[in-house]
Formats: sequence, structure tokens, C-alpha cells
Amino acid sequence: MASSVYFNAVAKAKEATLLTEKDLFAILDCKDLLSVKKLLSEKGLLLGENIERYLDLMKIVKNEKKAFYTFLKTNTPDMNISKYFLIDVDYENLQNVYLAWKLGGKRVECDYEGIYSAEDIHRAVEKGEYGHISTEMKLAIEFCDSIISSDKKSTFLVNSAFKKSKAKELLILAKKQKELKDVIVFKIDADNILLARMLKDYSVIKDVKCDGGSLSDEMLKKLCELDAPSIKREFMFSEYRSLIELALNVQDMKSRLLFEQMVDSYFLNTLDERKYDLSKNMPYIRYAVNKSTELINLKIIFEGLASKLDTEKLKFELRRVYAK
Repeated sequence: MASSVYFNAVAKAKEATLLTEKDLFAILDCKDLLSVKKLLSEKGLLLGENIERYLDLMKIVKNEKKAFYTFLKTNTPDMNISKYFLIDVDYENLQNVYLAWKLGGKRVECDYEGIYSAEDIHRAVEKGEYGHISTEMKLAIEFCDSIISSDKKSTFLVNSAFKKSKAKELLILAKKQKELKDVIVFKIDADNILLARMLKDYSVIKDVKCDGGSLSDEMLKKLCELDAPSIKREFMFSEYRSLIELALNVQDMKSRLLFEQMVDSYFLNTLDERKYDLSKNMPYIRYAVNKSTELINLKIIFEGLASKLDTEKLKFELRRVYAK
């Protein structure tokens, strides 16, 4: 059996294949599809796919995702770390399968598989067979079954229940890896901050917020009830001051994007500080985080090119990337 040293060394080597910001901008600056294909081929991303239009570029994202998820499952120094990065796939599958089946009686297919197979998730939702999914997923499904209906409030509560369940699982998986735990606590706080400012009703927030964050119920209540100037004064010395100020100004897609970019950058900023740290599976974690970000950016670029969106706007939407 290979050691953790081996898996971290493999991940460290894979870092060299990641696309830089310069690479991503070069894709966007290409004048035509042929130029994009040539550049992607040079970066090893074309993978022999038949690319005849910009939308076909999404085949590359699909292949890259499948390869990445396979890597996480078959090359890991600690399965809990791999599960940490795969659990998003499982909950996305669960949410899509659940809503389609319960609200429309339709069976939707899953494009990817995380820790659990698509069939395991279908059996859990459709037949109540929970033997092959996590306890947290089982409890979330049972709760959703008790409240599900076709109205918008019910759908919101279902989505919130799965989000709460995922956050709880992530905290369990990150229990022995401080870097991962710090990130999920930050993301829980960020989600709760934005939720408080969007809904501004603590009686609703207390039931749908994710547990496990560092913000107290009293602080969230203030975020719901105080006006913007009062909130700025109240959280003037908080570590979340900048994030809260962004949340106060979320009015449209652009301001929402700025908020999401700050949240996404938190993990990358943490990793930058430990760029040369080879201890405690940090090379593996760095690669997994940065590859995940690369996949998000490629999706933004390829869908944007297919829709003929302004390239400068797309550059603004990109998440901060790995700095070699």
C-alpha cells in the first residue's frame, strides 16, 4: 500500500499542470475556436475530443471533473480529506434527485458520482433504502419528507436542510485537519451572514441557518435587525468586517459575485501562506483546492464563450487562481 508521502508527492507534481491566470486570460483572448483548441491542446486539456463549436468545450470540463473525482477516490493519503472534496457532488446529486422525484415524479440522471453512487442516492430517495448513504443524508431526507410540498417556501426549506446536513458532514470530515475545519467554519459564517442580510428575519434564520459557525445567534440577530450604519459600527473590529460590508451591499449579480469571490479566496489565501509546507497532507489539499477552482473557472470561460459574452466581463467573474 502506498504511503501518504507518495500521494502527497503525486499531488505536488500535479500542481505543475494547473492553469495560471495568464493561461485563463490567454484562452479568453483567443480570436477564434481554432486558436482556443490549439492552446488547450498545448496544455493537455483537449483529450482528443471532437470540438466543433464553443459549447463542445464543456466536454473537456466533464472529462476533467471525472478524472479529478477518480483521483480523489483512488489516490488519497486520508479518505476523509477526499470525502471533504467529494461531498459537494453527493449533495448536489441528492438535492437534484430529491426535488425531481418528490415534486415531479421524474428520475433525473447524475452527471458525476462522489462518495456514493448515483444508484445509492436514487434508492434512498425513491425507496427509502438508506444503507449506502450517510446518516446525515438519511436524516435530511426524512426531514424533507415531512415538509415537502410544491410551494416555494417548501423548496427553500428542502434546499436549506440539505445545506445544513452537508455543513455538518464537512465539519465531521475536517475534524482532524485544522486547515479544512477553519475553511468550513468560515464558509458557514459567510452563508449565515448573507442569509441574515437577505431575509432580515431572525425567526426564519434560526431554523434554516447552518450550525457550526463561529457567529453567535445574538450576532446573527443583529445582522437581521440593525440598519447598515449600526451594523458597520457593531462589527467594526470583527474579523468578518470586510465580508459583512460586502453582504450589506449585495443588490445584484455583480455584488453577489464579489461576495462569493471573497469567500472562495479565503481558502486560497490560507494555502498561499503555506505554499511550501509539506506537512499534514498540505500538498494534497493544495492540489485539490486549486484543481476545484480551475474547474469552476473553465466552466465560466467555456459557457461564456459559447454565449458570446464579453471577455472582460468573464475575466472579472473568474475565481482567484493558483499562483505558481
